Amino acid sequence: MEGSIPTGSFHGTYYRTLNKASKDPRLSGPYGRFHTVGDGDTTYTGETPQTCEKEIRANLKGEFVPEAWQIMSVELALERVVDVRKGSVRRRLGIKKTEILDPKRLERAQQLGRRVRRQGVQGIIYESVRDPGRTNVVVFLENVVEGVHIRFGDRKRLTNAQSVEGDEAGWGRGP
Repeated sequence: MEGSIPTGSFHGTYYRTLNKASKDPRLSGPYGRFHTVGDGDTTYTGETPQTCEKEIRANLKGEFVPEAWQIMSVELALERVVDVRKGSVRRRLGIKKTEILDPKRLERAQQLGRRVRRQGVQGIIYESVRDPGRTNVVVFLENVVEGVHIRFGDRKRLTNAQSVEGDEAGWGRGP
């Protein structure tokens, strides 16, 4: 992966699915598209609750139990993000779109994640693999100050796992 790291700012409300048994709702599992074991604390977010649900359903390969999951809003105010949706950015980084979005081969995307997080980048904006037309943002927590750059909101519970239409359909306020 060659080239300098082109960054910009990003602000918005995204969402995150989390298992109700999770001890720390900020953290994703030990590996993901842009990180692997030992890379650091990482949070994956989706543009809508439905995007999050589609991603987790695909990752769990049919073992998704709606009652075990919640959704959380995440307010992002990031100053240094890489937007790999843009071809010009991918070219500067020396990575192809297929290398970022292939759900079965994560090595190149994980290398990119390690590279940019070491450079102080706070996150990567990328296309959702499971919800075309939507975006996801991965956040490298060691490079942000919680409460200033990122704020985790209220948890909501899944009320109708089959409903993925509309911005709030299928999601209700949690206990």
